[in-house]
Amino acid sequence: MQRIIDRFGPLAGAASFLLSFVVWIAVTGGIPPEVGTSSAGEVVGFWTDQGDATTAISGLTAVFGAILILVFGAWLSTTMRDRGATALAATAGMGTLMIAMGLVIDGTIGFILGDEAASLPVESVLALSAMTEYLFLPYLLGLVLIMVSVGASATQTGLVPSWLARAGYVAAIVALIPHEVAFVGIMLAMLWMLVAGIVMFRGAGTSAPA
Repeated sequence: MQRIIDRFGPLAGAASFLLSFVVWIAVTGGIPPEVGTSSAGEVVGFWTDQGDATTAISGLTAVFGAILILVFGAWLSTTMRDRGATALAATAGMGTLMIAMGLVIDGTIGFILGDEAASLPVESVLALSAMTEYLFLPYLLGLVLIMVSVGASATQTGLVPSWLARAGYVAAIVALIPHEVAFVGIMLAMLWMLVAGIVMFRGAGTSAPA
């Protein structure tokens, strides 16, 4: 198991986001209606239409995605610590933990709504659905922590090149801008995770810069 983590750990973070994103689009049908701008019937209908099978798939995907991002976090924090970036290794690990928590909470709420929306009081469905609209915050915090930590330690650890470190800073800044711009930043951050994962995978096994 240790050999697998050492070799494929860099790809686990990117795999987590790709898996979650594909299932979110292909299985669940995307974003539920906003509680503030939609009728109660539209919100309840969306979750009722999900069905047991859909929510089971999305819930299991969230759990598997959380495991993958934690594997990435274990590899990343250990590698950064071994290369001397002790404090930044801790913040990078906390970033992956925040994303894992977001995935599990998001998947749990989705499972509850898909399974029980038809029998729950309408007010409860609306409240739970409204919570899902703000569950991007753990992802946002986690991604920012990872990008800034990896970028700030790039010269010391050699995990990513300087251009990718700078790109991570830009994506982090955009993601922290309120409203619709933050969504663009999160998409950029997910792209950064994919590229960084591949770069770190290709460089796995190399030593830190002297």
